[in-house]
Amino acid sequence: MLYIKRPVKIFFCFISLLITFPLLGQSILNLSFEPHVNGNQPLKLWYTKGPNYVFYIDTTLATEGKGSLVIESKLAQPTAFFTIYTNKLPVDSVKGKLLTLQVLARAEKPIVIQTYIAVQGKVDRLNDVLRMDTLKSFGKWHPYKLQIPVPLEAGQVAFGFRMFGSGKVWFDKATILLDSIPYPDIPIIEPDSSATTASARTPSQIEIDWLQKYNLPLQTFNPAVPLEDLYFIKSIMGTAQIVGLGEVSHGSREIFLMKHRLLRYLVEQHGFSLFAIEADMGAADRLNQYVLAGEGDPRQLLTGLGFWTWNTEEILGLISWMRKYNMKSTTKVKFTGFDMQVPEVAMDNLWQFAEKRDTLLKNSLQPIKEFIKTVRTTNTRAGMMSSQLQSKARLACRLLHERIELQKGYYLNILTLDELSTLRQDLLLLNQFIEFHLLPLKEAAGYRDACMADNLHYLLGKYPKEKVVVWAHNGHVSNQGMYVDVRPMGRYLKDTYKEKYINVGFAFGQGSYRGIDPASGKIATIKAEPAQVGSYEQFFDKVNSSAFMLDLRKISLSKATQWLFEPRYFRTVGAMATRREFSQTQIVKEFDLILFLKESTAAKAL
Repeated sequence: MLYIKRPVKIFFCFISLLITFPLLGQSILNLSFEPHVNGNQPLKLWYTKGPNYVFYIDTTLATEGKGSLVIESKLAQPTAFFTIYTNKLPVDSVKGKLLTLQVLARAEKPIVIQTYIAVQGKVDRLNDVLRMDTLKSFGKWHPYKLQIPVPLEAGQVAFGFRMFGSGKVWFDKATILLDSIPYPDIPIIEPDSSATTASARTPSQIEIDWLQKYNLPLQTFNPAVPLEDLYFIKSIMGTAQIVGLGEVSHGSREIFLMKHRLLRYLVEQHGFSLFAIEADMGAADRLNQYVLAGEGDPRQLLTGLGFWTWNTEEILGLISWMRKYNMKSTTKVKFTGFDMQVPEVAMDNLWQFAEKRDTLLKNSLQPIKEFIKTVRTTNTRAGMMSSQLQSKARLACRLLHERIELQKGYYLNILTLDELSTLRQDLLLLNQFIEFHLLPLKEAAGYRDACMADNLHYLLGKYPKEKVVVWAHNGHVSNQGMYVDVRPMGRYLKDTYKEKYINVGFAFGQGSYRGIDPASGKIATIKAEPAQVGSYEQFFDKVNSSAFMLDLRKISLSKATQWLFEPRYFRTVGAMATRREFSQTQIVKEFDLILFLKESTAAKAL
C-alpha cells in the first residue's frame, strides 16, 4: 500500500553566482525599492554584476512609494552583453512551494530585458524559468510574472532582472508569492560561514509578545484531573481519525503523562478507541487481552513488549486507566503495536499454528527461528552473518507465503478471515524483521519507518471504524523527516490519509530524561542539554506557561513569526543519550501541532 523542469540555456557566470553568493545579516529585501531602508543601504541584499552598468534607487519615479530600481548603462555600447540584478530567498522558506515573481518594468527606449528565477541543488542546477521581452512601447509600466515549483532538494534560490545592451530600465513593485500567499518584506536572517544555526539569536520582544498571545495554555500534565483546558482541541481536530503523538525522547515523565492525558481526552471526547504504540504488534496483542478482559499481569505483559523504554510507572498507569475505562464503558479501547523489531510472538503464533494445523510449515519456520536466535545471541547484522543463513531465512519467508496463498482454500476451512489475516501479518512481521537486519544500517532506519506505516495501514484495515492514537517518537510521526535520508512513518500516513492524519510534536525546555548512558551502557537518568541559543526551545521557554500548544498549520508568515519558518536547532533524543541533543529542523514542515513543556524529569522505571 504504502509504498517542472524546463531546460534553459544560461551563462556559467550566473550559475557560479548562485554557488558563491555571500551570506548576510538581518535586512529586508526591499522589494518596493524604497530609498531609506537597511540603514540607507536600500540594495544591501542584492547582488549586481556587469561592467559599465550602474544600479541605484530613483526617487523621482515610482508606481507607489518613494522609489524604483534603475539599471543603466554608462556607455553607448557596454562591453558586457547582459547584466544581472539578483537576490536569494532563504531556501528553507520556499522548498516544496510554488514560487511566483511579479514585477513592473519600464524603459526609456525599446530594449531587451529579462526577469528570472533559478533554483540550484547542492550540486546541479535543478530548475530555472525566465521571461525575455523587448520593451517596445517605452514610457509605460509593463507587468511581468513568472512561476516555478521549488523542489524539496533545492539548495539555493535566486531571482532577479537583466538588461541587454545600452539604455535605462526601471523596476518597481516586485512581489514574491509562495503558494499564492504573499511573502512579506520582513527582515531576513542568514548566518555567516561561522554560524552554527540558521538564526543563532535570542527572541525579540515582538516574537515573545506573539507567542504569549497565540499559545494555547495547558493547565497540567496530570492525566487524572478534569480535561476542560483541552476542550479547545475540538476546534483544531478537523476530520482527523489518526493522531500521532510524538516525543522528544523515550524517557520523559511529563511527556508520557501529557500523552496519557491527550489519549484520555481523545477517547472520552472524540470517540478514539484504538491505541497503537511503537512496540511489537504480537506482544501488544497480549496486552490488549488485559485491557479488554483483564487477562494476565500487566507488569509482565509490559515487559513482554520487548522495549525497555515502556517499562515505566507512567506507561503502566496508562494501561491501568485503559483497563478501568473498559470495565465501565460500552465502547472499548484497544491496545496494539506496529513495530517489527521484536518478532518472537509472531514466531510463537506461527509455530503453534504449525504444530496444531499444518506441520509442513515447521520446516520453513526453522531457518527463521535460527535467524532470530543468531540476531539475539550475537547482536549482529548481515555483515557478520553467514550468507547461507541469510539466504535460508529469505527463502523460508517466500515459501511460507507461497504455501499460505496456494492453500488458501484449506486455511479458510479451518480459520476465519480475521484469523487468516492475522496469520499473514505474523508472517509479514517475520519478513520485515529479516529484511531490516539484512539491510545496511544506513538504509534500515528508513525501511523500519516504511514497515511501521504498512503495519498501521493493516491495523486500520482490521479496525476500519476505529479512530487511532499513534504513540511514537517525534522522528517517526513527523511529516517530512527529521533525520537525513529517512522518510518517516508520518510522511507515509500523511500521503495516504491526507487531512485525516495529524501529528503533535513534543519539546521540553530543561531537566532530565531516562535513557542509556553511552559511557556505561546502562539505563540512567540523563541531564538534558540546556536549550541552545536561537533554538525553538529557547523561544518557547519565554512563554509564561508551564505547558502549551501551538497550531503550526494556522500561522501566517510575518515579522513576529518568521523564526518558526526558519531552520533552527530542535532537541531530539532516542533511547540512547547523545553528546549533542540538538539538530536543525523546520518544525512548521514537520508537525501540525507542537506541545511544549518547560520541565522534564526522568520517567520512573518499574
